[in-house]
Amino acid sequence: MRWAIVLGVVGVGATARAAPTCLPSSLAPIVYDPATDRVWICDGDGAPCPTLDPVSGKVEMRGAGPPRAEGKTHLGAKNDAVCTGAGDKSCIALGSKATAAIAAALAENRGAPYARWRTFVTLSEDKAFAFVRILWHSWVWDLARDREVVVKSWIDDAASQPVAAGLIGALVVFRVTRRDMQTESRLFARDGAPVGKPFEGVGPLLPLGAGVAAALGEGGGVVRIATKGPQVTVWNDRELQVDHRGLFARDGAVVLVRDGVVTDGGVAYEVVKLDGEARTKVSSFMVPHCAP
Repeated sequence: MRWAIVLGVVGVGATARAAPTCLPSSLAPIVYDPATDRVWICDGDGAPCPTLDPVSGKVEMRGAGPPRAEGKTHLGAKNDAVCTGAGDKSCIALGSKATAAIAAALAENRGAPYARWRTFVTLSEDKAFAFVRILWHSWVWDLARDREVVVKSWIDDAASQPVAAGLIGALVVFRVTRRDMQTESRLFARDGAPVGKPFEGVGPLLPLGAGVAAALGEGGGVVRIATKGPQVTVWNDRELQVDHRGLFARDGAVVLVRDGVVTDGGVAYEVVKLDGEARTKVSSFMVPHCAP
């Protein structure tokens, strides 16, 4: 379902439309923008986006997407550097191999729906390694050596090659897909040595502090990963098959937005606030799907 906005002036005798109180069913990425303090669900086709206040639950239609916030890690203007702020001074140059791989992925996905919202870039804490994800392609690059970090699969399936999921401290998270199409993840050292046991498959990592990150787990909840102490803990109070979720940090808390929750009134989005360690649920509310 698409939403439309009618622009105009409400004059004498005209009736103003009520603000929307629902969100459309969509597969578009769920993205939090700190600059506007809103959750955006953008189709990526230039149309206005439904946005959600993560505290009040108020829904508003806004522009075609939030501007990229200064300071957020991103690819440089020529896609040959990783930058942490505005201007070239914050950028670290990528080598020729990394630049070529990124260029090929961008060319392959040019014009693909949601491409803008499914590009993630992070730097390791020592700024020696970069994680780059462009839609279905992802890598961890050793910046000084211009070399991709590659590890051997830990499952008995030669066709399933580990895919990088992110960086945490001096470790790298990889994910594999099993024959049953379920995924699992594992931590590795930068030299390819495995660390600890496999755990639930996760998506891109949300840094929570030095050596601590959270990620969306395949089971519908939030997986907390740490380099010290308990390596992996999972928060989840319901199993969901729909992988349409977003995860972000806000005001010292971790916020999970997940779609496909069935309620007495129908299907809804759920906004769950967790503590800053992604261990305990603080509060939650529902926003229903709009009627088709």
